Amino acid sequence: MRNGRFQARQKSHAVSCNRISFQTRALVQGDDEGDVVQLAAVMCPGVVTRRAGTDGLWITTPCDDRSDIASREDALAAGRSHFLLLLGVLRAWHPGAGQVRDELWAGLCLGAVVDHENNHFVTLGSIICRTKFGGELEAFASAAANGIRQSRHLRSAILMNARPNRDCAEYYMIQEYAELDFEGRDGVAKYLGISVSEQKRFRSSANQLHPDDGGRHATGNGIVPMELERQCDYVAELLRRWIIYQR
Repeated sequence: MRNGRFQARQKSHAVSCNRISFQTRALVQGDDEGDVVQLAAVMCPGVVTRRAGTDGLWITTPCDDRSDIASREDALAAGRSHFLLLLGVLRAWHPGAGQVRDELWAGLCLGAVVDHENNHFVTLGSIICRTKFGGELEAFASAAANGIRQSRHLRSAILMNARPNRDCAEYYMIQEYAELDFEGRDGVAKYLGISVSEQKRFRSSANQLHPDDGGRHATGNGIVPMELERQCDYVAELLRRWIIYQR
């Protein structure tokens, strides 16, 4: 019996060791990393952790054979998918959340700027605080996990929302995924409560925004009812309603 228990412990230890961890890109707002951890506790328990003294989060995923390159690549791909889904959901929950540090350009947002005399100028970023009520984020995570299981279009839209430096191309495709899921703009209006006229305003804006400002067409004239930031808000609200609809 003692040998049996020892063998069982050995087997359990071997299974638990067949995992690898990697560090994610750091998020700009410290609160965002805590929110991702909260989302992950519901959507993919045990996958995301924070480690003291490091930037970014840590993703841990099963790996069949850590010595095999293909096995490690599969595990990394699974871990990246987890992180991107979490990031896309966070950005749906609040349009100002989930900015990755890599998306910031020195001199345009955060970072040091140096002139010809080697003088350094530093722009400090703002700290954004968001009020959350007890259980609010966890309930949203549960709805998102359920929605991802039920709808491949919603899953694709959430992944699209996690792409870096999103512009009209990504936002427009998220709208298209919603129309596929609800069989057109009328379905989106019926089930998500976003009027057809508002959808048309968004689509026109995405098509006509000047390409220098993030437009999706070279012929965009820049005369739009929604600038890029407003389009971001629109898409976040669309995804938020879509996720809640699936709960």
